[in-house]
Amino acid sequence: DVLIREGAADAGLFLVKRGAVRVTVKRGARDVALALLQPHDFFGDLATVRARPRTASVTAVTDAELLWISGPDVVALLSQRPELSAALEEIQLERFVKNAEVLAKGT
Repeated sequence: DVLIREGAADAGLFLVKRGAVRVTVKRGARDVALALLQPHDFFGDLATVRARPRTASVTAVTDAELLWISGPDVVALLSQRPELSAALEEIQLERFVKNAEVLAKGT
């Protein structure tokens, strides 16, 4: 099942509680796999925090159980806990570098 679609304008952060999900982006006619997320991983943060369209699609590859935090709740939590905001920015930077490397190999 597709959980979120690249380009969608929805918001919210998802935490993988059980199972596995695959993160992909479209490059021309093909999907490029960026990550396989498992329990304790999360996704949806970038679009939620920056109020932008989803940057990737996420598809369940096994039965999965997810926890969801609404966009406004994520933003409120980050404003109340600046240390979480800093940690999230570091994770996003690491993902950006990894994803850029994956995409560079695929071209």
